[in-house]
Amino acid sequence: MKVSTSGSTGEPFEAILDGRNHGWRLASRYLFDSWMGVAPGERWIHIFGHSRLTQRLRRRLLQGELQVAADLTSKERFSEITRLLVDYKPAGMSGVSSSLALLAKHMGDAGISFTHKLRGVFSCAEMLSDHQKQLISSTLSTNVYDRYGLRESAYIAQDCGYHRGLHINSLIVYAEIVKGGRKTAPGEVGKLIITDLRNNAMPLIRYDTGDLASIEGECECGRGFPMLANLFGRENDYIATKFGLLPALAVTSKFGNEFVQFIHDFQFITSQKGNMLIRLVPTDLWNQQAEAKVTRFLAGYLEDFNVELVTEIKPEPSGKKPMLKMVGSRARPDPT
Repeated sequence: MKVSTSGSTGEPFEAILDGRNHGWRLASRYLFDSWMGVAPGERWIHIFGHSRLTQRLRRRLLQGELQVAADLTSKERFSEITRLLVDYKPAGMSGVSSSLALLAKHMGDAGISFTHKLRGVFSCAEMLSDHQKQLISSTLSTNVYDRYGLRESAYIAQDCGYHRGLHINSLIVYAEIVKGGRKTAPGEVGKLIITDLRNNAMPLIRYDTGDLASIEGECECGRGFPMLANLFGRENDYIATKFGLLPALAVTSKFGNEFVQFIHDFQFITSQKGNMLIRLVPTDLWNQQAEAKVTRFLAGYLEDFNVELVTEIKPEPSGKKPMLKMVGSRARPDPT
């Protein structure tokens, strides 16, 4: 089977998977699901923006899972998904971070209380910000897990109930953190390099994921897997600010927390020249005072920026809607 990266910009990278690799991918998925308290075959809902698998293949691979296409611009669609959640009563749920956050916001705005107890929710494909995690967790009254993977190498890491870092699945990959040609010390940030241990058709050996991370010691849970203490996203997921380069998540997460009552959705768009366009979908509470506060916040970080009010922010062709969109960047791959 042939898979490719999302290719949001530039040429997608294609990889070939052998038949046995699918079994390891599925086993990796079930392993991480079990940490959330969900057993194979239990009901599951996956919210996605763009289907890459036919429903027939998905049903064959994951019995009991429903894939639901989320129109990120339609409140009616989110209402349908909410009703499906109530009727289907899944044990777990997953999806792109922005889709899950928008679903949680819709439910909160509509005053919908979800009485069925989900055992866990995991996000994928995009970096999960603090304000997204808090919104999803409080609305659905469940633990939110961050899962990291690549289409070309399946599910690689996930946090456990302690939420203090991501456990690397060393049964399928060997991971290294490298900086300047050497392995980093614990806590030191470097490039995440992986070697795929379970794909004989096209093995990826010391493959540069393009993501930055740091390694850490063992977790208190005692599972014994190597730990990613932090995952910072791709090297180009950084914003040029008055303080130098900062992780985009550090800025966008704070921005989202600060103005959640005034903004439905937002996206930072930057070019290689460094100028920034911030697109905002305002709420009914938006006014001149809110505009002034947003401008002051942005001026504290950015030298050259413009704010544009829009009615919607459309997802990428891959179905993702990253909070930071950069010219020449590539979105984080989604293994689903």
